[in-house]
Amino acid sequence: MTNLFLISTPLQLLNAIEAIRHFNIPNHQCSVIFLTYTNNYNSIVKILVPNEWGNIHFVNEAESQTSHEENIKGGKIMPILKELRRKSHRIKELVDQYAKVNYVFVGYYLGLEQIHFVNSIAAKEIILLDDGIATLEVNKRRVGQISFLNSWSFSFFVKALVKKFIFGYRLRHPQSVSFFSIYEIEVLKRDFLIKHKYEGIRSLIKERESCDEVYFLGQPLSEIEPIIVTEGDYFLYVKAVVSFFKDKRIVYVPHRDEDKDKVTRIRFELDLLVEELEVPFEWFIINKEKRPQAIAGFITSALPNCKELFGADLSIYSFRIEGKSIINDAMRILVSDTYSYFEKIADAQFKVIDKILES
Repeated sequence: MTNLFLISTPLQLLNAIEAIRHFNIPNHQCSVIFLTYTNNYNSIVKILVPNEWGNIHFVNEAESQTSHEENIKGGKIMPILKELRRKSHRIKELVDQYAKVNYVFVGYYLGLEQIHFVNSIAAKEIILLDDGIATLEVNKRRVGQISFLNSWSFSFFVKALVKKFIFGYRLRHPQSVSFFSIYEIEVLKRDFLIKHKYEGIRSLIKERESCDEVYFLGQPLSEIEPIIVTEGDYFLYVKAVVSFFKDKRIVYVPHRDEDKDKVTRIRFELDLLVEELEVPFEWFIINKEKRPQAIAGFITSALPNCKELFGADLSIYSFRIEGKSIINDAMRILVSDTYSYFEKIADAQFKVIDKILES
């Protein structure tokens, strides 16, 4: 019987590859459905090896997330409904095709298509892959039975209502799931935690000499709704990080969703080398000829991921964004929870740096 993977980002694909190795699943028994927009599609195909999968399906790869969000903000109802109708029809076809599977691996549990899919098929077990630090939020929502209609943005709430009551999406928490995760989390009694340390992907890492570079991982904290900090404050924090590493060669790695003008400003005003990636940072750093001296960032999941991948061979820094800088109350809680987890796993190589802004 086939095992089904629901994937929407390159990082989720890496975690799917790790799961296949961990559970020793033959490639021909693996089917993958990519529920992805154009920006993620272009990155996914760079690490996707087609002959490692029995079946590959794409949903949404021709649509730009930006244009979709612009339609929502502009109130363009007909294009939105037309696309939703097309997508729901495609999802129904795939639900019928995979009505009964062995394991279903879910990359984005909070995705409406993904959770509808999970609630519409019969599977021996539902296994949740890490989706970065969203894993912490997923577990929190399951423990608290927080509805999928409870979201951070009004547009997502409306989208969920439309999909639930017009297109019949099944938006409810499955009774039991297993987390396949690097995170130390306390799950519901009816849930399970399968802990891993990227043993499969770590086997790809070869001994390399280090260089004097510090990689700073950018995030779209002032772009993606709901906004966490203003662009001005984001720039001040990055500037403070540069001062922290004053004598080091810093390479700024922008997230694919960061505003291009913001990245240009960071490049020229802070005199930083910018390296744009088309693959997950973890994949890039595994295959890089020389190992950097350190990796730094704010609340990106690449930090704990690299901790598991490289252990004592790499210094990692998470710089704290102060609560007073966060402009969305709900996100303030998420950011606080993330830093609390980072403090929990901190050690000699993984450090959380406080109060980098001058008072």
